[in-house]
Amino acid sequence: MVIFFILILIGFFMLSYGANILIEGSSLIGKRFGIPEIIIGLTIISIGTSLPEFIITLTSAVSGSSDISIGNIVGSCICNLLLVLGATATIKKIPIDESVIKISLPISYLSIILLFFFGNIENKISKSEGILLILFSLIFLLVLWNISKNNGGKYKIENKEDFKLSKNIFKIILGIFLLKYGGDFVVDNSVNIAKLLNISETFIGLTVLSIGTSLPELVTSIIASKKGETDLILGNVFGSNIFNILLILGSTSIIKPINYSKEFNYSLIILLMITFFIWFLNFWHERKTITKYEGKILLLMYLAYLTNLIVY
Repeated sequence: MVIFFILILIGFFMLSYGANILIEGSSLIGKRFGIPEIIIGLTIISIGTSLPEFIITLTSAVSGSSDISIGNIVGSCICNLLLVLGATATIKKIPIDESVIKISLPISYLSIILLFFFGNIENKISKSEGILLILFSLIFLLVLWNISKNNGGKYKIENKEDFKLSKNIFKIILGIFLLKYGGDFVVDNSVNIAKLLNISETFIGLTVLSIGTSLPELVTSIIASKKGETDLILGNVFGSNIFNILLILGSTSIIKPINYSKEFNYSLIILLMITFFIWFLNFWHERKTITKYEGKILLLMYLAYLTNLIVY
């Protein structure tokens, strides 16, 4: 079991370094071409940090472990909103961007409702339903593209001579590579430890795997907070959640339909309630931020969620 813990530590190092260079490379490219940070977070970074979820979901579905596939996605979305946002907010206040309230939150609601609806029709996510999920993710990307065009020039780098496109593209590729394999190291060896303790696949998917595959989002958000690039955080979290459900589950179900257990209805309702709570914080005070105090509330909510899973 000792070797598992050593490999987990190596995975943490890869996640940390990968997140750092991914943020650096993508932010500079975005600023060079006048793309707002919130859009960078919702696209490049959110897709990059969702790679562990995609690998685990696809591998689990192909091997017939559908409980791990959906549990990983739903648990990861809950983890992103409670653990990632909560931990990051305790370091520094997170501003609530208007585009998140007007675009990301409604699409998050839609993606959760679609998963709930599709899953309960025939207790599976079929190929045709997977195609619909992917179409919605493409619509989301088109909306983001229009936003980036309308906001062009806002964040451009003044000294273009100091900017090297190839260097920053390499940083993005290397960052995503390290995030993917760092996440694999942490998740795979966490699963090995969990299996030694005879824990069920559903529980593994909703807890161990969801936390493990959310580590890139967590590390990326914490580093972004320390760098003062807080606009990336909400975009990263909500973008990851949207792509987890629409793009990852959609593409996986096209390759192989995913069986859906009604046990996940409870967690999806929790996910809807948490999303509504984040929306409510936008109107709680005039500053439109997630404060350190509210971050602690999110962490306590996640602890209560995990405790409920363990007890029941």
